[in-house]
Amino acid sequence: KKGNAVVAEPAQFVVEALAGEQPVGKNNGLQLRKASTLQLRMDLLMDYSQNMQERPGAVAVREDTAKNILLPALNADAQVGVTECHRDDREAETVSDFTVDRAYTRARIEAIQSEFVRGFYSGARLLDAVVASCGKFEKGESKSEARYIVLFSDGYDTSSAATLDDAVARARDRAVRIYAVGCGEDANLPLLLDLTSRTGGAYFPADTTDLLPAAVEE
Repeated sequence: KKGNAVVAEPAQFVVEALAGEQPVGKNNGLQLRKASTLQLRMDLLMDYSQNMQERPGAVAVREDTAKNILLPALNADAQVGVTECHRDDREAETVSDFTVDRAYTRARIEAIQSEFVRGFYSGARLLDAVVASCGKFEKGESKSEARYIVLFSDGYDTSSAATLDDAVARARDRAVRIYAVGCGEDANLPLLLDLTSRTGGAYFPADTTDLLPAAVEE
């Protein structure tokens, strides 16, 4: 009643649904489960388009933050994948499928610039990339998984075929929550806030490069 979190066995709780002040009934399908029964599955969606490349130090700090702050914070059994986008004439590409091998994921992040971008980048197909990242999750809500996309981007899109509504619909169809780290003080807030709020995620600003690690820690 004080608004504090309580950690205990699910069997110690009674769950009740109310319509106003009237009980809905016992057969309402509500359940409590231990969080450990949910498989965490996360895709890191990393924007390597021209805007991001031209922000001094942004790419290097972002990669270091993903490898050395985000990955170590996850449970050992969390499955992590990586997707990148860097040109307006190419589809987003899968850098890594879901895996619990953190060393492999770090190595794949380190290979993005040399193996995928190779010095050729242009405008962002960001919403197309979101749709592609969502496509790595199986269709339909899984009661055994907690699904997330963590998007590193300034939120600008130059030439996607998909609309914002398309991206939101795909995320909802896959039961994916999108968390965005907005890079730069001029990040495209209308797109990023809409994308995250409508998918049950959250937005974290990183107005300058040195604030990026703190945003990811949060």
